[in-house]
Amino acid sequence: MTRALLLENIHPDASARLAKEGYQVDTLPRALGEDELVDAIGDVNLLGIRSGTQITERVLRAAPSLIAVGAFCIGVNQIDVAAASRSGVAVFNAPFSNTRSVVELALAEIIAMARRLPEKNTQMHAGHWDKSAAGSHEVRGRKLGIVGYGNIGTQLSVLAENLGMSVYFYDIADKLALGNARRCSTLAELLESVETVTLHVDVFPQEPKGQGDEFVSELRGLPNVILTPHIGGSTEEAQQDIGEFVAGKLADYMASGATSLSVNMPGIALPAGSGTHRLVHLHQNVPGVLASINRVLAEHGVNVEGQLLGTRDEYGYVLTDIGSEYGEDVLAELSAMPVTIRLRTLCSP
Repeated sequence: MTRALLLENIHPDASARLAKEGYQVDTLPRALGEDELVDAIGDVNLLGIRSGTQITERVLRAAPSLIAVGAFCIGVNQIDVAAASRSGVAVFNAPFSNTRSVVELALAEIIAMARRLPEKNTQMHAGHWDKSAAGSHEVRGRKLGIVGYGNIGTQLSVLAENLGMSVYFYDIADKLALGNARRCSTLAELLESVETVTLHVDVFPQEPKGQGDEFVSELRGLPNVILTPHIGGSTEEAQQDIGEFVAGKLADYMASGATSLSVNMPGIALPAGSGTHRLVHLHQNVPGVLASINRVLAEHGVNVEGQLLGTRDEYGYVLTDIGSEYGEDVLAELSAMPVTIRLRTLCSP
């Protein structure tokens, strides 16, 4: 039976989706350290994490049965994606599912900072009544600097302009400006131009692993900084959507080899044929691999009914549907090809 391990309080809809596919699903409410994960992952086929669990090359070496990792969040910096590719492990994430939740929180914090709400709130809880307007501003007409102009940064840019803000942004990649946003060539230029800065480039360098653990940062205690835990996407709507989306990608990959929106695999999907066997072949991207695969099949009298090849950087990925039975010698020859990284077989009903 295929075994799935889901960590860090992933939404129960993810467990339900994988269990519906017939997988044994185990869940934990917290992140696992490297040593803990090495001990736990030996017979795991599918691993689900959020941002607190680090998938290192050592973890991957300890996981010979691992087929895919699902990051139930936007970022994948916590995963050694290159090592996963070398191990033939597909990586999926949710690049869009919690974008709106993160943007709404960012806007709320921008307004709260402009109105000095954290300070006013602290004073009120201490019993001090201060109605002064000193230092409080509308966000309309103010300048916002966005560091990191990806899915979240661009949506924030549009909504901030709708509130009447002037938007500046900086990104290490060449990004198209939306609306009237202005691109800054350096981070220093952005910081010199704006009154409020919002960062969309990673999480905190070090985050506590569990509830109640101490958060350590030099930003603590600064009156002009709002700190929240890593909760930008922590709304019920976003977490449910992420759970359904990533679990669906993992299930599709296991059942049909579909890699659409995979972080590290060529993105292809071959419609399933009725009563066929599907060969899933991940290999080094060198010329002639497809011809070699088909030569092996032809030499054993195996007819190809459907086939699709995709390449991405150093890797190639082939889905091949065959209608006839095949012997173990066919799989042995394909597995023994010098370029083969991983070979899987699937059956269509």
